[in-house]
Amino acid sequence: MVEIGVDTVWQLFVGAILSSSVIAMTIEKLHDVLSKKRERYFEISKYKVETISKAVPYYNKLAFNAFNFSRELRKPIDKRDYMLCVYRLSNFLYTLQKIRQMFGDIQLDNLLGEKILDGFFSNIFCLITAKFSYLEYSKLSYLVEHDLPYHKFHDNIMDNEKDLYEKFKNWISNEISPECLKDLAEKSEWYSSLLMLELNHVYRLWYGEEPSVELDKELKQYLEKNERKYYDRIKSFHLKNRLSCKP
Repeated sequence: MVEIGVDTVWQLFVGAILSSSVIAMTIEKLHDVLSKKRERYFEISKYKVETISKAVPYYNKLAFNAFNFSRELRKPIDKRDYMLCVYRLSNFLYTLQKIRQMFGDIQLDNLLGEKILDGFFSNIFCLITAKFSYLEYSKLSYLVEHDLPYHKFHDNIMDNEKDLYEKFKNWISNEISPECLKDLAEKSEWYSSLLMLELNHVYRLWYGEEPSVELDKELKQYLEKNERKYYDRIKSFHLKNRLSCKP
């Protein structure tokens, strides 16, 4: 039988105590690190929601005008109101300028969503600037400066910018190809749809559920083919709604 001396036992006892202390300190340190990360996450989330909340009126206006610009473009030529088209487009461009001046750019809860929105706007921008000079584009962007109501906008166009209006009208009614017109209307509507989807997602905690996915078939197909990661993300919104309905 092997005898264990008192010194050996004492060494083992001290070693165990020290090991326990090291483990306890490590756990406490890890807890502190995780707590600080959690605090930073909530601080960033709070700041993000506060920033987006300040921008909500502009986001709503942006989405509203992008959608209605698209709706007007999709009408038959004899039913299309070209003055209203210019008004919706100018409101869309002007509101986006104000957002960039005040907040830097569109800020959402998802970086990929911001990137996709920026891509849709790039399509719109390229289609317009392929026909209009930068000076004309700037004018289009500020025809509704200071939130000009439609009746004053109409009078201002007739008095000061009739040539620009006629150029836009001829472009949309005769010169633009059907493919480009479809692309302009499509990207404007898609911009509106994704912006509102992401905006509703930010407030999921307020409503107690994720927003339902209400996107048109073509947009879903585009995202599934070209932005699979983002498509899977927004598709999960609907699943989360279904799960939240369980008792």
